[in-house]
Amino acid sequence: MKINIAISKLSLKTSLCNRSSIFILLLQAIIPVLVMFYFWSSILKGNETIGGLTNYQMIIYYIGVNFVNFFVWYAIDWELNDDIHSGEISNILHRPISLQRYYFNKMIGDRIANIIVLLPILFSDHYI
Repeated sequence: MKINIAISKLSLKTSLCNRSSIFILLLQAIIPVLVMFYFWSSILKGNETIGGLTNYQMIIYYIGVNFVNFFVWYAIDWELNDDIHSGEISNILHRPISLQRYYFNKMIGDRIANIIVLLPILFSDHYI
C-alpha cells in the first residue's frame, strides 16, 4: 500500500512542480470548453434547439461528458511509449509493483493534480 501512495504522490508532485505545467493543465481544461461554448453559441442562435437541446443544455452536456471522460480516459499508451523510448521502463519493471498498478497509481496522482488545479475554477462564481 505504501508503494501505491508513494507513486501517486510522486506523480502529483511532478504534475505540480512548476508554473508552466500548471498553466498547461489549465489550458487543457479551459480551451476546449471555450471553443465548444462559442461553437454551439454560433450554431444555436437565440432559442433554437438541436435534438431538443438548447444552447445552455448543449454546453452543460458537453461539460458533463468532458467531466466523465476526465476520469475514464487516460493516455496510458503515450506514457508507456515515452517510458520505453527513454529507457525508464526498465526501472519500472524492476520495482516491486506490477506495470498495470504502477500506471494506475500514476494516473491517480495526475488526476488529483488536475482536480487541485481546476477546483478553484469549478467553484468560482465567475465562469462561463
